[in-house]
Amino acid sequence: MDLSTEDFTKRWLTLSEAAALLPRRRRGRKVAASTLWRWSRYGLHGVYLRVWAIGGSGTCTTREALEAFFDELTAAKGLQRAKPASKGSDAAIDAELASKGLLSPRDEG
Repeated sequence: MDLSTEDFTKRWLTLSEAAALLPRRRRGRKVAASTLWRWSRYGLHGVYLRVWAIGGSGTCTTREALEAFFDELTAAKGLQRAKPASKGSDAAIDAELASKGLLSPRDEG
């Protein structure tokens, strides 16, 4: 890690800050910081979240470490990472549904 070329203070996230970035769970509940700590300590499906001990801030991680964790977790579960939809794909899907009579006029546009 080259600390001279990055904005050091903006890179790091406490586990609470990182948890706040994640989508809500069942029944709209937030992901708890303790969940991220468990992912770093015990892993999930053999995949561990990378964390660092940083002074008085306690345990921290990065956006890159979160993304790597979720990419590895996705691969470990045998899933493929979602690809961004190409432009015009919604129109093509709508046209196909309409041709099969599965799209009502009020659903269009």
